[in-house]
Amino acid sequence: MQGAELLVFEGAAKLLEDALVVHTEVEYVQLYKDQPLFADVDAHLRSKGFALHLLGKVGRTFKPLIFMNDVNAGLSQILWGDAVYVRDFMRFDQLSGPALLKLATILHETYRSVDMAAVALACYDRQNASNLQQTYIGKL
Repeated sequence: MQGAELLVFEGAAKLLEDALVVHTEVEYVQLYKDQPLFADVDAHLRSKGFALHLLGKVGRTFKPLIFMNDVNAGLSQILWGDAVYVRDFMRFDQLSGPALLKLATILHETYRSVDMAAVALACYDRQNASNLQQTYIGKL
């Protein structure tokens, strides 16, 4: 689906309603004819209640240069990368307790995003009068 990520998200509107995290490739430079770029994907996911959390970048050198004898090595031009979106942390209080626990687990186990996992647990604690965030931070 390279180059068609936005079309997939538009067609999966119902699935996005329940998603907690979206991990997608985004292009910063047009690689395919008429493809949506990062800004288009970003605007769409933000409009669905997601916030950008992590952003990667991959590039390549312009011909005729070859960096470190590797034709795939980047130097300055950013072409594409991975983008990870999570439910907007300013609205975590709208998520259910089980969703917050799932989100915290995904953030910790998949992305090692301990700070955002702690934010999700703090919201869970406020909803459930528990102390999971402090326990979590104490175990780090």
